[in-house]
Amino acid sequence: MGTFLSGDGEENKMKELSIIKTGDHPELEKIWMEKAQKAMARFHPNRLSEWVNGRIALTVAFEKVGITITPGNEFVGYQKIRGHEDFTFSISHTPGWAGALVTGRDQFPGLDLEAKDRQIDEQVLERFTHPEDHNLESLLLWSVKEAAYKCLPKETQEKIWLQSIQVGAGSFMGEGFGGTWEKIHHPELVVVEAFRAI
Repeated sequence: MGTFLSGDGEENKMKELSIIKTGDHPELEKIWMEKAQKAMARFHPNRLSEWVNGRIALTVAFEKVGITITPGNEFVGYQKIRGHEDFTFSISHTPGWAGALVTGRDQFPGLDLEAKDRQIDEQVLERFTHPEDHNLESLLLWSVKEAAYKCLPKETQEKIWLQSIQVGAGSFMGEGFGGTWEKIHHPELVVVEAFRAI
């Protein structure tokens, strides 16, 4: 989508979504796994694999805008890479898959991927549902809330839980925040992109 406009004060409206399947990029997997094993030696192998797949998806998404990222790049928080501050991103993973959404610096993205066959337990559903949520299938509602949560500033994330996010038809809101969301078609996954309002 869109064209990248340089960071000289002009609005930067663009987005690139990359969804990868585990094993699709063996060379990148080897490179990122070496970093993960050094930096996260005490983590469970499944967690290492998820982390690696997320970084592979991010690498592929950045390649779409002409930027090469490597394990040597320094990440700034969860949404920026030092030296590439004109961009912001969100990463998501689910067993066997990972995705990354790269956008312009002022777009504040959130991304969530879920396997279409994932079941949401009724007790879990009760804990994340807002009384005024739009009538959505439970997995889609979960995914919208996850994506919306990810696009919020860390200070807001620390004060709320998914139940605090009210989901409307294509929008979300809560105390002091709001934004939009969109379901992206994928044959095997529920994919949701969310963007908070500035």
